[in-house]
Amino acid sequence: MHKDPISLIKHTKMQYALTTYQAENIVQRYLFPSRTDIYINKEDLEKWHQLITTDGLVGKGNLRLLISDAHVFYGSFQCQGLTIVCIPQLIVDLLEEGGVCTEAAERLIEKSETYFSSKSNYSRYIQKKKLEK
Repeated sequence: MHKDPISLIKHTKMQYALTTYQAENIVQRYLFPSRTDIYINKEDLEKWHQLITTDGLVGKGNLRLLISDAHVFYGSFQCQGLTIVCIPQLIVDLLEEGGVCTEAAERLIEKSETYFSSKSNYSRYIQKKKLEK
């Protein structure tokens, strides 16, 4: 039985993207990762359910599966062996979560503005996105 959904998620071959608490904690370490929210494809819902049922993660716990279209995976990236939604999507999700997540989103916005205020950083970012296509 898994008590830590992250260890289970790291070993799956299915597409997913972390968001909210866990993703923010990996990116900027402001929030305590009290819950694990992951976006999954609708087509994979039954496989995810089977996986979490087998490993004892079903119920009112700290894992939330968010069914989404493929657009949510655009710009996602790898960090610490996990897939995380792109920063703009993470900011939106944190703002929708509200409370202390709003503060975390505002900090990410500030960092993004600082990072992209440099033309060379913005150019590198655009070039990287072009290479990913």
